[in-house]
Amino acid sequence: MSIKSIALCRVSTLEQKIEGNSLERQESSVKKASELLDAPIVKQWSVDQSSRAGKNLARKDLKQAFEFCKANRQVKYLLVDEVDRFMRCIKEFYWYEVEFEKLGVIVYYASSPELNENTTAAKVGKLLKILQAEMSNDERAGKSLRGLKARVSLGYWPFPLHQGYAKGTEDGFHIPDPARFGSLQKAFREVLTQRYTVNEAFARLTNQGYTAPSGKLIRIDIFRRLLKDPYYAGALRVKTWDKELWNDKGLHKAMITLEEWEELQLIVDNKMRKFQRKQHNPKYPLSNLFYCGDCLDKKIVGYDHRNGKNNWIGEEYRCRGCHKVIKKQNAHEWTDELLGNIEMVESNTEGFKNALRRVWTEQQKDSFSLLKQLNIRLAKLKDEKTKLAEGVISHPDIAEELKESIEKKKAEIVELEKEITETGNIENDFIEFVEFSVGYIKELKTNWWGLEHADKIECKLLISKQDIFINSVKKVYTPEISPILKLIRDIEMVKNDQKNDMVELRGVAPLSKR
Repeated sequence: MSIKSIALCRVSTLEQKIEGNSLERQESSVKKASELLDAPIVKQWSVDQSSRAGKNLARKDLKQAFEFCKANRQVKYLLVDEVDRFMRCIKEFYWYEVEFEKLGVIVYYASSPELNENTTAAKVGKLLKILQAEMSNDERAGKSLRGLKARVSLGYWPFPLHQGYAKGTEDGFHIPDPARFGSLQKAFREVLTQRYTVNEAFARLTNQGYTAPSGKLIRIDIFRRLLKDPYYAGALRVKTWDKELWNDKGLHKAMITLEEWEELQLIVDNKMRKFQRKQHNPKYPLSNLFYCGDCLDKKIVGYDHRNGKNNWIGEEYRCRGCHKVIKKQNAHEWTDELLGNIEMVESNTEGFKNALRRVWTEQQKDSFSLLKQLNIRLAKLKDEKTKLAEGVISHPDIAEELKESIEKKKAEIVELEKEITETGNIENDFIEFVEFSVGYIKELKTNWWGLEHADKIECKLLISKQDIFINSVKKVYTPEISPILKLIRDIEMVKNDQKNDMVELRGVAPLSKR
């Protein structure tokens, strides 16, 4: 009975199929060895598979080769090109050699025939080869960690997928999974808005048919773990890494904002305050905003003045210090008069725009950084597409596989170019921002009352460098108006007393001595 052989050719990645250590070269090498041994190859495996320590026991090519040899006893050789093409781990290397030897099969190294001899020198040489391969793997592992950190810094997630996401065409770039992203995002927001409890949102999610990618229903503890994961807020955080290595601006599409995620943690941990004290009564929008113009020390606060006899309620402001009372209607009318009495100084408009430009640039620095990263990624994708296209011509045996990869990269390039265009419209956004800001100031009287209380505080700084006062003799005034605004009404002369004549404006005063 003539002896037979089987062959195993392995590269680590698809790219290696069209680069240096190609499958073609290995196939040529094992074919020559089979001719030398007069053992025709009856079965061959050509795969792109990692051979890192711990991965080999699950390698399908080795399992299939072992079963084939067990069923075909005429096979006496397993041909591989080099030691590192067979294995890169000392322990697993010798284990597999022994297992094949039990079946009467010799692992034969085609490009290193001196290692196939049954001599001490051959055994030492083989040991040195596999030791070198394992050391190389260890070195790669160190480089791999550095590489992972570099990828995270660029916004990629080079780790297993999260639920709700699918693989993009580039390693570490994950895209929304259309079957799960929307459902999971909805559940997140139901908990965030406290419309439903965590348990209720989980029940609704599963009742709607949501399953993990494996097809199985998720458990409540898994759902809680998802709610706690900052990845869903766009943040790339590895617990075992220093915080300096984290990146809160991942390239994947976030389900919620980072601020919303932080609030979500309080809800999940039951630390959210169920009842929050109202800090500002919308009924009295000037409360704790203006100072009393009589005592110049305390702020005014709104309150309901009740008449016990007929249950009449009056709406008034009162100073916290001197307790002087100002009717709400009067206070609001005087404030309208102040706001209606100022407008922008045209000569200072350019300075204002320059200030906005500095603020805008600071706020958009993340967008500029993202735009740079996106362009780097686009250039890389185009380069990869070109290499794959060249591979179609030079490697017709895997042409279909390469064409499929090319189409995926083309689709990602189109999406990336669209994202770059949208992100790149920063200048147009700035122009709209300026137009809105200038228009807002020009309509300050109209816009003022619609502001939230916190925004009124910021807007007050826009009107005046100092505090704004309101007193009991029909005056709302400020010692110094903002340089970007000017008075548009005639200044009134009001004599406060015989000693001091102050220049006052029904709205803005005092400005200077007479």
